Amino acid sequence: MKKKMLFLAAIIFCITVVIAFAGSLELAWDPNPESEQELVAGYRIFLRTSSQPTYDYENPVAEVSGRVTTTHEFTLPDVAEGQLETFYSVIRAFSFGGVESADSNEVSYTVDNRIPSAPTGYRCSFKP
Repeated sequence: MKKKMLFLAAIIFCITVVIAFAGSLELAWDPNPESEQELVAGYRIFLRTSSQPTYDYENPVAEVSGRVTTTHEFTLPDVAEGQLETFYSVIRAFSFGGVESADSNEVSYTVDNRIPSAPTGYRCSFKP
C-alpha cells in the first residue's frame, strides 16, 4: 500500500511540474538603410523579463546572419502555471568586425498563465 501511495504521489508531482506555458514569438524589423547594407553582417536579439532590469549583452538569445533577414522566431522560456511574465526585447545590428549598433526600440509581450478562480454559486435542483 505504501508503494502505491508513493507511486501516486510521484505521478501527481510529475503532472504538476510539467504544467507551464511554452510558446514562440516572431520578431520582425526593418532592414538598415541601403547605404549601410555593406556594413551589416547580421542582427543580435536580446531578451529580458520584468524581473531583470537590464539586458545581458554578452549573451544574445539569437544571432541572425545576413543583411536583409528581418524576421526571426524563437521559443520563449517556460512560464510556470499561476505566473504572469512580461518579456522585453531589443535587437542590434552588427558589422563584420563585430561592432554593434545601439539598441532598437524595445518591444514587449506578456504571457498570462495565471489560474482563474473557481466559479461560485453553482447549484443543482431536481424538478419532477
